[in-house]
Amino acid sequence: MKKIFIPLFVGILLLNSCSKDPVSSKPDSINALDTITNFSGILIPTENKLVVNFEHYFKSSPIVYATQNYITDNKDTIQVNNLSYRVSNMQLYNSLNQKWVDIGTYKLNSGYDAFKYGFTISKVPAGLYSKIRFNLGVDSARNRSGEQTGDLDPSLGMYWNWTNGYIHFRLEGRIISSLQTFSLDIGGSTNVVNKEIDLTGYKIKSLTNGISVNYKMDINSFLSSPNLYNLQTDPKDIHSETVPVIKSKILPNMLNMIMLTNVSTN
Repeated sequence: MKKIFIPLFVGILLLNSCSKDPVSSKPDSINALDTITNFSGILIPTENKLVVNFEHYFKSSPIVYATQNYITDNKDTIQVNNLSYRVSNMQLYNSLNQKWVDIGTYKLNSGYDAFKYGFTISKVPAGLYSKIRFNLGVDSARNRSGEQTGDLDPSLGMYWNWTNGYIHFRLEGRIISSLQTFSLDIGGSTNVVNKEIDLTGYKIKSLTNGISVNYKMDINSFLSSPNLYNLQTDPKDIHSETVPVIKSKILPNMLNMIMLTNVSTN
């Protein structure tokens, strides 16, 4: 019995092993819009909205108009009376560096709220996005041409009538230590700041009400990082795009003054 059973048993095992499909070592392909497999960035499975929020600080203190004193890195004591700026051309990029551009949105923060400004972009296409970019200012194509409607209406302010060009960023206030005022207007076709921020450190999936992207704008950085701006010796009043200190000091500082603080679902 043993001589018959053992070969028969081995034969059955071999037959069973041959009848099974071999296990593939090739990994399953990953669907970029899958909600389970690994992804990084912001995931919008279906067309949805993007809420963009800015909060204004001086270092860690919220901006308050006219009553709050702030000490600059140059040891000047200042107050802020007005903070206004335009945001345009919000862009989202996927991992293949393909981009969606909302070229129709030009948003003006006219400075009414010292601390907060935000807006919503609707109908953002479905996708997995790894970085976000936008202009602080009005791009050269629209700075002196095109329809001047909506937030580009010159009657809303932030516009130089004598050059027919937009002001991208305005900071006004008082230097308490010297009893002087300052008014810094940054504008012109060549002074637009393009901010790009990486999103791959996040893993956020859009829900019913879309996604919020939240930024901090630090006015101390505008006056100090990487270039120290001295309100005693540098221009206290800028109302032209050709002032040399704009490119040598201010534009690099404007690039640094905006940082991403949070990405969340609504």
